[in-house]
Amino acid sequence: MTFGIVAIVCVLLAALAWRSQEVGDTPVLEGSACPSCRGPTRELTDGVSSDPPRAWQLVACQRCDWAATTVHGVPSQLAYCPACRQRALKLHTHRLADGRAQVDEHCQICGHQSRATVPEVVQDLPKDGEGNVIPFRRRGS
Repeated sequence: MTFGIVAIVCVLLAALAWRSQEVGDTPVLEGSACPSCRGPTRELTDGVSSDPPRAWQLVACQRCDWAATTVHGVPSQLAYCPACRQRALKLHTHRLADGRAQVDEHCQICGHQSRATVPEVVQDLPKDGEGNVIPFRRRGS
């Protein structure tokens, strides 16, 4: 009986240790600040369909060239391979000169390779002195 209790405690501790590695310390979610320039971030793959469906999302800064892949909202460079269904798809992300992002995929188990280019969402920021101001009427006027 004591051996059974010890075994259950060991399994629970192992599950907690595995879960803490999976979750990570600093999730990068849409709308958080860019770690490079503190600018706003946005998910680039939102609403973008692919065949086969991607097991990763791409979050990028709207001001600089920073981009990162996430799996279930947690930063990760490994995703599920569409060919062998194992979490061995290594992801390498970089931004292109035209503002789009490119993700190179390579499965370390079955050798599946592909490249995904995600459309541009980088917006031109107003320069000094430019911009639109919408005047509001004052109360009581």
